[in-house]
Amino acid sequence: MHLVIYGRDAELGKIEFEKYCGSQSFAFSVAFEKGDYQVVEFGEDVDVKKLIKRLGGTVRIAEFFAASSEITEEQIEKLGFYFEKNFNYAISGVNCGEDELNQVRGILKKLQKKFKIRGVEKRPDDWIASPANFKSWNLSEGFELFLLKEDGNYYFAKTIACGDSEIFEELDNKRPKQEFTRGTSFRLARMMVNCLGLDGSKTLVDPFCGIGTFLIEGMFAGFDVIGIDNEQRMIDASLANTNWAKKSFNLQKNCKLICEDAQTATFQADACVFEPYMGPFMEKLPNYEKAKKISSELSLLYSAVFANLAENLTKGAPVVCIIPFFETYDGRTVEVETGFIKKYGFETTHSPIEYDTPDKARIKRRIYFLVLSDK
Repeated sequence: MHLVIYGRDAELGKIEFEKYCGSQSFAFSVAFEKGDYQVVEFGEDVDVKKLIKRLGGTVRIAEFFAASSEITEEQIEKLGFYFEKNFNYAISGVNCGEDELNQVRGILKKLQKKFKIRGVEKRPDDWIASPANFKSWNLSEGFELFLLKEDGNYYFAKTIACGDSEIFEELDNKRPKQEFTRGTSFRLARMMVNCLGLDGSKTLVDPFCGIGTFLIEGMFAGFDVIGIDNEQRMIDASLANTNWAKKSFNLQKNCKLICEDAQTATFQADACVFEPYMGPFMEKLPNYEKAKKISSELSLLYSAVFANLAENLTKGAPVVCIIPFFETYDGRTVEVETGFIKKYGFETTHSPIEYDTPDKARIKRRIYFLVLSDK
């Protein structure tokens, strides 16, 4: 059994995990879940170290090695103390208090004396070490121990796979073309592409491709990709960024770029993922009248785009997209009317999830999970 821990946006991370494992035919079952973690049993053929590298929302996978109604030396010794004389380690608790973690710390110090080894505990600023700290502290050569408390029992797990944030930092910061208002983060893009639930042997379209973030993540996932944008400078930016990614990461997939309006462009694709144009940049929260005007204009745009998607996507095609909503300065919420989803034959496969950007952007977002009906 394994402990799977999700990062920010845990609900989205869970959907990504389920959809990606399903697309790869990885056998797994969820024994228990709560908040930002799940207890999962994997099939024998699942390589969790490779799995976590393809996920954007999973930060740790740890393997349980002991369980008990008490925190005892006997249980913790099952961790296995086959280390060099000097190593680093970290301890994290799930549903545990500091007193219980201190019990673990005391037992670990005692075991170090017993086995004549010396470990240095690294304490993260948050309840869990960041992936960057996990790497810099070299915890893979030592250990990271999780203590999970549930229904009065304690479960002990050792990390066997840690999420890699460095790839997202490299992609976000080193792509040659940047655009402040047109760049979805690569972490979110990976999660949304994985939520399509396809194995990557298909063609993916982004009708608002901007600077090509979803296109690059689509190629990472194995898709041939089509990017559509009505601005030539965005097409040029996508071309520069996708060519850079192909060369930097040896991505052997096709990328077609179309400078046309997403409302009328013609294409053939098996899946769709996008963050659309969401209205003008706002330096402050709008008043109610302005928010209503923007939402009405966007609803008309999105309706035309979904009508065109229905004409060009294959039947049964999954769609993962962002649709905004607005909060006004006086605390009211203004929604974008989404009747076009059902009108043009799309069905919801999961309830929309609110997504808040790390910088707390003024435009709010929901991620929608859809499929084009084959009826």
